[in-house]
Amino acid sequence: MLDTVLAHLAAIARAFGDWWMQGFYDIQAMTWERFFRVFWWLIVFDFPRYILPDVMMILYIFSRLIFKWPHKVVMDRSYEPTVSVLVPAHNEADSAAKTVHSLIEQDYPISEIVVVDDGSLDDTWDSLRVFADDPRVKLVRNTSRGGKASALQTALKMTTGEVIVSVDSDSTFDRDAIRWLVQYLRDPEVGGVSGNIKVRNRKKTLATWFQAAEYAIAIATGRRVSGYLGWLTVISGAFGAYKRESLNAVGAWDPGIGDDSNVTIKVRKRRQRIAFAPEAICLTDAPESWRVLWRQRRRWDKSGYRNRLRKHVGILNPFIYGARNSVAVAVGVFYKMVLLFTFLFWFFYELLFSQRGQIAWVFMITFVIYGVSNLVSLLIAWALSERHDEWQLLWTAPLMIFYYFFLRFPRAISTIEEVFGLNYAQRFYPDEVWDQAPKW
Repeated sequence: MLDTVLAHLAAIARAFGDWWMQGFYDIQAMTWERFFRVFWWLIVFDFPRYILPDVMMILYIFSRLIFKWPHKVVMDRSYEPTVSVLVPAHNEADSAAKTVHSLIEQDYPISEIVVVDDGSLDDTWDSLRVFADDPRVKLVRNTSRGGKASALQTALKMTTGEVIVSVDSDSTFDRDAIRWLVQYLRDPEVGGVSGNIKVRNRKKTLATWFQAAEYAIAIATGRRVSGYLGWLTVISGAFGAYKRESLNAVGAWDPGIGDDSNVTIKVRKRRQRIAFAPEAICLTDAPESWRVLWRQRRRWDKSGYRNRLRKHVGILNPFIYGARNSVAVAVGVFYKMVLLFTFLFWFFYELLFSQRGQIAWVFMITFVIYGVSNLVSLLIAWALSERHDEWQLLWTAPLMIFYYFFLRFPRAISTIEEVFGLNYAQRFYPDEVWDQAPKW
């Protein structure tokens, strides 16, 4: 019985090898014109998109290892502007107290931590009462929900810090996270800085494993590149900081979706840079089910389109807001929207109109290319990370192509809805808040 099974497996392996080699010979026999016509999307768009950031990061690593070049920002412990931390919370009974504990344990002298319980229906308020006697912690309870932007504005009015740090109530932080975050605000051109977000619950489900790998590639590595180039257009709501004068100048947070990207773009419109602090580590919980992940990305993608191409479309004018801002937003729109639909066109065209027998090895070669690219990106992220156990993410490399393919669909649906004004209302906010919010 075992011999029969092994024989069948050997036959399948030989057949797969023959099929693979035949595909390889077919590619060798292609003219350059034919090769480009089949793989044009990868050559023109995705290779530059993924390979160039990897090359930049490899050069960065070698420069530090061989030439001993220092960080772009060097720690100066004498730089200690007053810091106020804002913590909006809604139905976070299991995590809000942990977030506040993590802030209290920071090695930076935080002036005040303002926690706003935004109409929670669970035991969030009771869990926060343990901090009632701590002079650094101010607790505010909204009896009805006003939304995250409203909670942040409420907290902001109760603070006096020169630097305003906003965090999510399901996040925790390395002890030096805020100290590193404020270091980047020493630059007078910088109006805000984003922390380095990592997935805390990565081992929970398959979805969280993939999200942890995505964060390692897109945030820990990708935002380094965007920060160096001056192209960063979003400070994550989970962990970021602003100069108080920058927030006051733009009116801080507006009601509506995408409060983090919205306020970041408003700061950029003042021609202030947005920095990325890779050393400022924040751990957050990622959605554990595919359904919740789908809903999260629908919300993120809708807000990304609405803030960049509706509310703040004027930032694309370089004569008003500067070439760097225009390029930063245009690059984001190109990656998230133009590449999305060109990919779908390429994919379904190959699926429907490729020569018989060609589609299988075209997609197989694409699978291998993406697998190698993801492996290189994750190796770079691991090399740059202070978390040595992130090597465990390497197994996701060959499968990330399917994860990214999945994410393209909520983005496509959200983009189409925004372009045509379909399903415009966002019920992530309470109805009464949404009804009063400006529509774009």
